[in-house]
Amino acid sequence: MSVNYINRQLTDEEFLKRVYEKGKSLSTEKKTRAAINNLEYFTQDKYKKSRITVLKDLKDDLDKTHNLDLVLRFFQDFIDWMGEAHPEIKFYTNKNDKTGRSIPSKNPEVTRSYAGIIKRYVKLCHGIKIDDDDFAEWLTVPVDDSEDEEPEPFLKEELRLIIDNIVDPRRKTLFMVIKDTRLRIIESMRVKKKYFDLTTNPPELRIPRSIQKNKRTSKTRTAFLCRETVPGVTQLLKNLNDEDLVFTDNSYDISARNNEIRLWRNRANKLGFTDKKSSGHLKKNIHSIGSFTITALKEATKDPDYAHGYTGHTRYLQQYIRLSKERQIELFRQAEPYLSLYETRTVIVDESKELKEIKEKLDKYKVLDDILDNLEQPKLEALLKK
Repeated sequence: MSVNYINRQLTDEEFLKRVYEKGKSLSTEKKTRAAINNLEYFTQDKYKKSRITVLKDLKDDLDKTHNLDLVLRFFQDFIDWMGEAHPEIKFYTNKNDKTGRSIPSKNPEVTRSYAGIIKRYVKLCHGIKIDDDDFAEWLTVPVDDSEDEEPEPFLKEELRLIIDNIVDPRRKTLFMVIKDTRLRIIESMRVKKKYFDLTTNPPELRIPRSIQKNKRTSKTRTAFLCRETVPGVTQLLKNLNDEDLVFTDNSYDISARNNEIRLWRNRANKLGFTDKKSSGHLKKNIHSIGSFTITALKEATKDPDYAHGYTGHTRYLQQYIRLSKERQIELFRQAEPYLSLYETRTVIVDESKELKEIKEKLDKYKVLDDILDNLEQPKLEALLKK
């Protein structure tokens, strides 16, 4: 019986919808759309044909010859094309964009990512399946040499300097939470009030799979907050409902993430942290906070497996989860002095009632000091003898 009434391939929009539904990630959908757009630019530039036409011709040839040579050649040409700049090709970001932008060369990381996306795209939308071994054996995909660079440590004093120069209390608290938990910036934009539990000791932040970057391979994990971070979080949560986002008002997490990255970069540049990696990214970028967290945990506990497990690395997370809650807390308390940026236990983020009381007491002590300073020495000695 014929089943021709069922489509064998997905449409482009069905493919994009499937990409989003698998991870609920607008970022992944946006990157997939960009990869498909680049494929279209490539086929128009290289073959003067649309991607639909080229892929149909490749599928017809494959059905006749059962030979992947042309398909693999096509992929290698696409990979090589992405590694070059194309100033003659203009694309427009929106209908109001009158000047357009030229297509830059892709770095090796982006090239590898786009090649993988298109490999899935041609399989699901055009019926062209490439064996993983053939893909790995026959195609030359560039390797990013910048990954071999010796990572530069983020010193506690440097991180503190940047955070001290952030005025907005919510943003200041955001980076303090990232420092304690190693939340990725995209994950932090998805954090809701209900994920925090400030009644525990130490307070906890639950990071469910649904908000994590790698939703398919990750597991829900629980991280803890340092004492110095709690006052800021308390202030942020007090007027929020359980379902409210904590660190952004923008439900479109990609835009919110990019905004935080841009503001961090501007602040770091103004403070003199201008050194860059060969990739062009700042050495002290927003992602470096996570490196600080892992380093601090390693130094405190002498246990790199714990450090990677606590911070959500998939290979070690199961091992961390198996620890008893008491042991998890014990290790975190051991690490807290290494994670803390301030000598005192409280980061001043807002004028709380407790803070005002402390200031009032300090003012009283200052008045007493002034009285004693102005008291004549004989009278002071007589007073002390009583």
